[in-house]
Amino acid sequence: MGILVFIGGEVPSIREGVNATLTPNSWDYVQVYDIAAAKWYKQSTTGAVTSRTEFCASVQHDASSSSYQIYVLGGADFETHDTITDTKYLAIPSFKWFSAPPLQQARMSLTCATYGRQVFGVGGRLAWANGYDAGCYDMPAFIYDAGDGTTRSIFNASLSPYVLPTSTSRDIKESPYPSSWADPALQSLFVSTTNITNNHTNTLSMGDSSSHSVKKGAIAGGVVGGVAGVCLIIAILWYMFSRRNQQEKGPGYTLPVAANALERNELPARELRAELGSQTYMHAELQGSEHAELQGRERFELDTGRGI
Repeated sequence: MGILVFIGGEVPSIREGVNATLTPNSWDYVQVYDIAAAKWYKQSTTGAVTSRTEFCASVQHDASSSSYQIYVLGGADFETHDTITDTKYLAIPSFKWFSAPPLQQARMSLTCATYGRQVFGVGGRLAWANGYDAGCYDMPAFIYDAGDGTTRSIFNASLSPYVLPTSTSRDIKESPYPSSWADPALQSLFVSTTNITNNHTNTLSMGDSSSHSVKKGAIAGGVVGGVAGVCLIIAILWYMFSRRNQQEKGPGYTLPVAANALERNELPARELRAELGSQTYMHAELQGSEHAELQGRERFELDTGRGI
């Protein structure tokens, strides 16, 4: 069904209260929620990242590495209240942070919407303040290109799909997964049993490989031999069953007739069928020249028995 990834945030000192103290979460880990299992996992991350609050996020997918990148744009430092321009992205399933080109202008409390590789940043504040002190933008929205890291104000619908930078792609291929998982159940969401088996097989020596090849050949031969044996047994049983039926029938064997069944008589197949000769053309009908009709001037009616 999928997962949810929770990044950053603050934890209140009390569950419900007006004057609760907020403590920011560390960015050295993320919380992953398995939707199907309804379970949370706390997975450690690697790489350098600036912790922040009031940011927005966007997800990109790189087909070549079968990985996802969560881009974190804008925000502000929770302690100093300074707005942030740098952009980071978390690669999954390696759970490693990478750097991307920064924004042209710092923003916090903004909203992100993604179309392809283009991320639309809408609204927000220039400074950690309310009202007029929060600052005013020249443009209420901007477009961040996750493909090349540029910021612009014009949408381009003809851009090619998102592709990872070469350095990041190389890093992910070398280390596609974290060195340690928070839970084997979390690992199973990203690493299939087939991949684990293949990785183990690749570490076998040549001697082990040849031994496995011999075993596979023996297994294949046994399967083929077993199938042939089953076919032979079926053929023998069919032959014996047919012979027994023929012996039971004998030379004078007839099919039983159901009680009260109607008998149908047919001509023997050796007898010829009798038909009219094709040269005979005989028609019987009345003479066409004679007609009998009532006189047209005479009319007859039935007596109804009622007087007029």
